[in-house]
Amino acid sequence: MSYDTIIVGAGAAGLFTAINIKKGSVLILEKNFSAGKKILISGGSKCNFTNIESKEELLKHYYEHGNFLKHAIYNYSNTDIINYFGEMGIDTKIDEQGRVFPQSEKSTDILKALLSNCDDRNIAFHYNTKISDIFKKGNDFIIKSNKGILLSKVLVIASGGKSYPVTGSSGDGYKFAKKFNHSIIYPKPALTSFRIENSKKFSLYGLSLKRKCISLYRMGKEIIKAKNDILFTHNGISGPAVLNISRYAERGDVLKINLTDFANEEMLKKDLIKKIKENRKKKIINILKMYDIPERIIIVIFNNLNIPLDLYAYELKKGIREDLIYSIVNFTLYIHKVDGFNKAMVTRGGIDLGEINSKTMESRLVKNLYFAGEILDIDGETGGYNIQAAFSTGKLVADSINFNNED
Repeated sequence: MSYDTIIVGAGAAGLFTAINIKKGSVLILEKNFSAGKKILISGGSKCNFTNIESKEELLKHYYEHGNFLKHAIYNYSNTDIINYFGEMGIDTKIDEQGRVFPQSEKSTDILKALLSNCDDRNIAFHYNTKISDIFKKGNDFIIKSNKGILLSKVLVIASGGKSYPVTGSSGDGYKFAKKFNHSIIYPKPALTSFRIENSKKFSLYGLSLKRKCISLYRMGKEIIKAKNDILFTHNGISGPAVLNISRYAERGDVLKINLTDFANEEMLKKDLIKKIKENRKKKIINILKMYDIPERIIIVIFNNLNIPLDLYAYELKKGIREDLIYSIVNFTLYIHKVDGFNKAMVTRGGIDLGEINSKTMESRLVKNLYFAGEILDIDGETGGYNIQAAFSTGKLVADSINFNNED
C-alpha cells in the first residue's frame, strides 16, 4: 500500500501533524491499540496542554533548546493552540501558574477533538502495528510491519521518547532514526522525582512547601536551582520545583531547600534576631512557625542539631543560632535515586538537533524525512510546555509538507 505521507506515532505530535497536512493521503501507524495514550495521562489526566505566557517567556522554559524551538513556537504558539481547541468547542481554564486546561479538566476531551479532526480529514490509522524494518529506496520510504509493506513519499517519525513506556514510548523511534544515520543524544529521564536517603528517618510524607527555592549540588558546586512548589512523598521528594531540576540530577547529589522567602542567611539572621528580642519568652519552635515553616520540618532540624524542642528564645546561644539559620536556609537532603522512565514525564535527549532543520523539522541527512515531538532532543519544564512543543513541531512539519506539495 502506498501513501503520500506516513506518520509513525499517534501521540500529540503525530496527530497534529496529520490534521494540518492539506493534500494527499495520510496514514498514521501506532503500536498501541488506540491513539493518544500519553495525552490521556498528561497533567494528571486533566491535560494542561500549554501555558499562557508570552512567546518570549515560553521559550525560556526549554532549558538550552529554546532557541531551536523559536521558529516552531512563533509559527504556532500557545494562543494558536488555545484558539484551535476553542474552535473545536473546548473551553479552557487557566490556573495560578498559567497552565491551560480544558474547562472540563478531562484529557479525553482533548483527544476526542484531535481524533474528530482526523476523521474530518480522512486520516487513515493502522493500530497494533509493529515495524520490523524501515528504509528509503529511491524516492520512497519503505516500511515493513506486521500489517505488510507500506510505501510513502514522506515519512514523519513522531513516536515519542522513553518516558512512561506503558503508553508505548519505549524508544523505538531512535532505532528508526539510526536507520537513516541520525545521531541520538543519550536519553535520560526528565520531569521525575527523587528518592531521598534515610527518608523514613524523618518522614515528611504529605508535606508541601509553596514556591520555595531548591538547589542541586554536586561536589560542592551548584548545578541548578528552581523556585516552585515542593512535595514530600512517602520515600522522597517531588513537586514542580523538583521536576524542573531532575534532568540534571544523579544519585549522590545534594539538595538544599531555602525554607524561607529570604534570599540568604544574613537576611534571615537579621529578622530572626529581631523576632527573638521581641519574643524572648516564646519557644524558638513557635517563633520559627512565624516563617510558615511546617512544624515537622522544624522538628527534623532541631533533632539534627540536638536542640531541645522546648528551648526558649532567651536560651538560644549564638553558635546554635548560626547553625539553625544555616539549616533553615539550606535544609539539606541527599539523593538516593533519581526515578526512571517509568515515572518520568518526559525524556531528556533524543535526535541530535544539529541534524534537523529548525525551520522545517526536516532531516538534514535525508530528504522528506521529518521528526516531531519528544523524539527530538527537546524537553521543557512542567507546566504545559512539552505538549506545546509537540503541537508546534507537528504543525511546522505539516506546513513544510504543504509548502513542498505546492511546488
